[in-house]
Amino acid sequence: MQAEQFARRLQRETLRVVVLGPGKAQPCDLKKRKQIVCRLRDQGYTQAIKGENLLGTPETPLHLALLSALDEIDLLLVLNTGVAPLVELTTISTDYRARQITKVWSKREYTEAGRSTPADVLSMFDNWPFSPEEFESCELVESVVATAERFCVSKAQREGRLTSLGLPPPM
Repeated sequence: MQAEQFARRLQRETLRVVVLGPGKAQPCDLKKRKQIVCRLRDQGYTQAIKGENLLGTPETPLHLALLSALDEIDLLLVLNTGVAPLVELTTISTDYRARQITKVWSKREYTEAGRSTPADVLSMFDNWPFSPEEFESCELVESVVATAERFCVSKAQREGRLTSLGLPPPM
């Protein structure tokens, strides 16, 4: 099968991907989030956006607006490098579907400390620690994109779009 046919079956362009993380108060981290969104779009995830683009300026606090917008999201990618993403993760941690669609990247120092409330929240999600070197290089961005790709393939398989490749939906 040609790569183009495989890509059509994955339907990346239909996957609603939201990238959360720090905003203007942390310009380096915001820049990394923008790089992630751009790279996802380059890979065909045309609906990839930052969280604030999905939520706009809601009347409720952002973390509560996120909770009410979960039905509009297929995949939630979180750059957990500040207070805001942790608040958002804490808010959605009680929602089963949110835990299934959320993937988190955190500074390694957040995961190496002893047990704490932030570490307990992180443990509820698929999460990967990263080093300052990985943050500065393209490794972090590529890790996020690879995770989105695995999620997309899994979704396509669950929906029965890959049966001709010998990948039937799970029972």
